[in-house]
Formats: sequence, structure tokens, C-alpha cells
Amino acid sequence: MCFSVLNIVVVGCLTVRMKNEEPEIIDLAQAARLTGLARSTWANGGAGTNKVPRIRLGRSIRVTRKDVIAWLEERKAEATRFANRMQVT
Repeated sequence: MCFSVLNIVVVGCLTVRMKNEEPEIIDLAQAARLTGLARSTWANGGAGTNKVPRIRLGRSIRVTRKDVIAWLEERKAEATRFANRMQVT
């Protein structure tokens, strides 16, 4: 039996992720690598990371890649606005 769900192919009990597909839900270590922040910053909700919705799976905490990217874009826009205000004299 073989079927595909969200670009993941399942054959029997073997699961294979399609090439070039990024996982939709990532752990805090992956979020840290994606943003350049420490994993502990993500775990403790520092630097505004507490605004990213969390998904709890047992004792594990996950976030969606889409939410992390949106958070980064928000921070980038915030930094740009701040820089523009500083240039106005």
C-alpha cells in the first residue's frame, strides 16, 4: 500500500520525505538555526520569540516554519522603520 500526504510518501512502514521539501513543523533547534538565535532563546521565549505560536507534542515544543519566517519579516520591517526614524533630522 502506498499513499501520499503533504508531499510525504508512505510505503508500508517506510516514510520518505520528497526531495527539496522543507518540513512544515520544525523543532526549536531548527528555528534557532533558521534565525541565528540560540536554542535557549527560543525555549525561554526571549527576544520576542514568545510571539510565535508554539505546538506542544508531548514534552517537545515545535513551531511552524511559516510562523518563524513571518516573525523574521516582522522583525526586519521593525528594524527598517527604526532605521528610517533615526535618519530623519
